[in-house]
Amino acid sequence: IPVSLPATPTQGGLTRYQKFKRHLRNAFITLGFYETNTYALTNRSIATKYDQEEKSVVEIINPLSKDRSVLRHSLIPALTEALSYNVSRKAKDVHFFEIARNYTIEKETELLAGLMHGRYNFSLWQGKNDEVDFFLLKGILESILIDLKVLNYSFVKPVENIPNLHPGISALIK
Repeated sequence: IPVSLPATPTQGGLTRYQKFKRHLRNAFITLGFYETNTYALTNRSIATKYDQEEKSVVEIINPLSKDRSVLRHSLIPALTEALSYNVSRKAKDVHFFEIARNYTIEKETELLAGLMHGRYNFSLWQGKNDEVDFFLLKGILESILIDLKVLNYSFVKPVENIPNLHPGISALIK
């Protein structure tokens, strides 16, 4: 029997959106972030903790536990849980990001969330000890937006306080 490759009608490859996500991941990784993959299942109070307006909640019919009975609305609670886990194990310099979906009854939306804690650029022999602050995070986000060729953006102080975020040191990116 002669050896031959199967004939396929199309060439394999990534879609434009898949290439964009890969580029975005690489941009964050290049800047020292680690990608996380967290659970989409959580409890109702955590699922709605950071909602700015009322959203429908997707409930699991037969959940394994009450702590994992609904699908999330935000990536922030899972990232803060991962941060807490790492800090309790003496890993104080933590930089995470995640690209994942949130869920309501009406739709699924893909989100990007990031979290930074501790020092960013620590080097004993170079004498660097950059603590994470708003301006460091703003610079990282500007770097990524410029890399993605997004030039029409601004950092805006929220008109109303965002639930569970500090009112004086939170911002919206528009």
